[in-house]
Order: sequence, then structure tokens, then C-alpha cells
Amino acid sequence: MANPTPERMEVAARIAARGVPHDGPRGVWFTPSPPEQGKCAFLFPGAEIRRPRLGELAAQLGFAPPGDIQDTSDPLSEGRRVTEASTLLDHALQRLGVNPDARMGLSCGEWAALIAAGGVHDASRILDRNHVGLRCPDCVYLAVPRDAQALHAVLVHEGLQARVFISHRNSPLQSIACGPPPDVEALRCALATQGIAATPLDVRSGFHCPAYEPYVDEALAFLGLRGRAPLQEVWSCVNARPFPEDPDGCTRLIRRSFTEPVDFDKTIRNMHAAGYRTFIDLGCGSLAQLIGEILACAPHVSTALAHHSRDGASSLQRAVLALWTSHRDVEPDALDKLSPSNPDPRTSRTCHEFQD
Repeated sequence: MANPTPERMEVAARIAARGVPHDGPRGVWFTPSPPEQGKCAFLFPGAEIRRPRLGELAAQLGFAPPGDIQDTSDPLSEGRRVTEASTLLDHALQRLGVNPDARMGLSCGEWAALIAAGGVHDASRILDRNHVGLRCPDCVYLAVPRDAQALHAVLVHEGLQARVFISHRNSPLQSIACGPPPDVEALRCALATQGIAATPLDVRSGFHCPAYEPYVDEALAFLGLRGRAPLQEVWSCVNARPFPEDPDGCTRLIRRSFTEPVDFDKTIRNMHAAGYRTFIDLGCGSLAQLIGEILACAPHVSTALAHHSRDGASSLQRAVLALWTSHRDVEPDALDKLSPSNPDPRTSRTCHEFQD
């Protein structure tokens, strides 16, 4: 448990007596028996509504804190902010001795995953906040709480399928549409008449749909995006498979990511079929939530490393406790390397009490 108190100890005792897995609410984690073991993946988020608090953690690791969005009109600004944050958390986990068998990312998070695994020849332009001016079509996004098949049926019924595209197949409970603002607004209104509340996203780029095709070569040159063989396995949401090991094949798949939809749902299912059981969201939990919707009762562990209202070190402590309770190869005492200047020494002792 995190920061044990007498009240929380009583809650933990009741949870343990029930013998039912408990994954984090009220700061308590419990599993009655060792879960099915498997491979571990680090997941890099795309744009997130919530902003993680990582300043303290960055200082402890000797990193500059992730910056805020500098230019909301720049389609890369949010991606760069998320990349800085997820890369920081990737380093923090490795400092604790938690290493992935693979990485993967959603949308621009796929670039971040490739960069972390050494799969990009030169990432300097991607990461340079002053390198702005990437041209994009005037396309906006709409998050729809339905699967891709149901969303496609609405597009066809409204005659919008040639102008509005499904850019993200995220889970059985979420898809994202992309297209020109008037057409996306028409889709939102059509969904509303069916009682479906779709959410406009504060992103304009046209990535992951055919509308970006005229801009791809210019974008690759602008960003200096050339792939190389990743040093570690990276899964792509373009084809729901690992990136190829040859540089040309890697670059071709990066190119496809600009114009083809993100299929996060299929990628997670394929990773689970390949033996992945632990999914660590290097963000505020949006990916962990999607994984819960995708895998449901299938054996797996998913946890988020950051939180919008807790500092990075505290959030990391909670994530490591969740991994330890799930019998991953991580020791709670390793948190001393990253813990605040006045850590609560009861945290690791309480973990070992439950181990006996």
C-alpha cells in the first residue's frame, strides 16, 4: 500500500480477507495468487488531456522538466511535450531496474517509442521545440465512444465516408474520426441525434488518415525522419506487428503512419497473443484505460506511471507497488533511489509484510 495509515491498514485487511484482486483504489493493491507471468511492454501515449506533474522527479533524475505547450497552432507541440514526459518516465523505470521486453506508442507516441529504442536515425528535429512550421491539412478530430465498425456505419449512413476517416481504432469503446471541420461537426450532430456524445479534440493535423498523403514526403524531410533497426522490439499500431529490423522497412512503416489509421485495439490484442501480460502506461492513464477495455478479463496487468494531481515520484511509487503486487521483478526498496527527500520509510516495510 502507499503511505499506510491505520485506516488504510484496516481497508487492506478487509480486502485481503475477501481474497479478490484489488488494483489501486484507496492506495491498496492486492492479489490472492501469483498472476500469469509474461512479457512487459512500455506504452508511450499520444496527446493527453491531463498533464503529469513531473518537475520533482525530473530534478531527482537530473533532467530538465518537461515543458508546456509553446505554440497551440503547431501540430507537433503537444507531441513533443508528451515525448519529453514519457521519455523521462522510461528512464525512471530503468533506474529502478524495470526494463521492457518491448515498447509501443499511440499516434505520436509511436515516434517516442522508436526514439527510446534507438529506431530513429536522428531525432533532433522531432524533439526541437523551435523547429516549427510543419504543414498540415485543415482537419480536426472527434472522439466517439463506439468501436470502429459502429462509427463506420454512421459515416456511411450520413454519406460522410469519403470525407471523414477513422483515424484511431482505440478500443471497443472508443474510435476517433478525422476530417474537415464542417464534416466532422456534421458527424458530431448526427451522433448526438442518436444519443451518442462525441468529444471534439483540440488537435489539428490530419495525421493517420488519407488527407495527409500530399504532405507526407515534405513532413519526412522536415522532421528528418529516417528509421533504423531498433535496439529493442517496438510494436507499430499501423500493422499491429513489431517494426522490421531493416532501416528501409522501418522508414516505410513510419511513412505509412502518417496516412493509415492507428489500430491500438488490434495491436494490444496481438501483443497479448504474443505473451505480453504487463503494460506500463508512461502517461496519466489514458492507455491503461484503453487496455482494460480491450483485454477486459483476459489475464494482464496495466498501470499508469503519472498522475495530473500527484507529483511524479509519488505516482511512480504507486505504479511500482502495483507491479510488485503483481509479482513483477521489481523491489519496492528500489524506490529509495527516486523517493522524495523525506520519504515515508513505512512504504517498503508494509510491502514486505504482505509478502510473508
